[in-house]
Amino acid sequence: MKANNLKKWIFTNKFRIIMILLGAISGFSYWYFIGCTTGSCPITSSPYISIIWGATIGYLLSPTNIYHNKKYYSEDNN
Repeated sequence: MKANNLKKWIFTNKFRIIMILLGAISGFSYWYFIGCTTGSCPITSSPYISIIWGATIGYLLSPTNIYHNKKYYSEDNN
């Protein structure tokens, strides 16, 4: 992927990237402040799993912009 294409991809997906980062931060915060001290909780016993779950939820909550992505991909083909 060329640098120019990477910049376009980041620009077109910046809101989704921000939502994933906010979800990951939220997952870590949940583990740090609430977490499971006994280790019996499968999601909150490890910071890594909490971060992955938070990032996944952030991804799922981010809206898709189908029109903008179609426009981006059609410009590459021309």
